[in-house]
Amino acid sequence: YASYCDWRVPTHKELQTLIYKNCHPTIDLSAFPNTLSDWYWSSSSYEHDSNEAWSISFNNGYLYAGSKTHKYHVRL
Repeated sequence: YASYCDWRVPTHKELQTLIYKNCHPTIDLSAFPNTLSDWYWSSSSYEHDSNEAWSISFNNGYLYAGSKTHKYHVRL
């Protein structure tokens, strides 16, 4: 994509750096246009259950560990 082949899914700590708590949505749309106010996967598995991974909501900034079977978005 975009002439690159080294894309990766960020960790939950990296995704948290994109959150602006006082904004709605909580992601800067000028830097990340067309980003939905929805849940996005991180590459971080939940340390207490390997069937879960961390995700973040760009709607409200919440971090959540949920089942890897959920259909969430990814932000590369």
